[in-house]
Amino acid sequence: MATLTVTPISPPSVIAFEATSQSGDAYQNDGETLPLVINASASPIIVTRLVQVQPAAPDICVDDTVSCAPGLTVLPSLTPRRFNDSGGLVQLRYPDAQAVNLTIAVLRVPASR
Repeated sequence: MATLTVTPISPPSVIAFEATSQSGDAYQNDGETLPLVINASASPIIVTRLVQVQPAAPDICVDDTVSCAPGLTVLPSLTPRRFNDSGGLVQLRYPDAQAVNLTIAVLRVPASR
């Protein structure tokens, strides 16, 4: 598993896409990060972001799954409270043998102040 680089968006910015790891990846999340996924295959690929903290019963959170069509998909930001692990990382997973078809860039887009 690799930890992906988060690129802060402040003009000018160069967006660097990284190859994904078959065992999954992770990225720092402050609630203002947006993963950009390029799917080079001809079919959609499901990207899963794992829930780390469950709310009190009877509520439940499920893993966030996004179907990434061929081409570019922007994943929505996530709340750190539910999706960050103890190191402040969001854990990403991909279907078996599909990571070779994906590249990802993670952008930090601060909310306008």
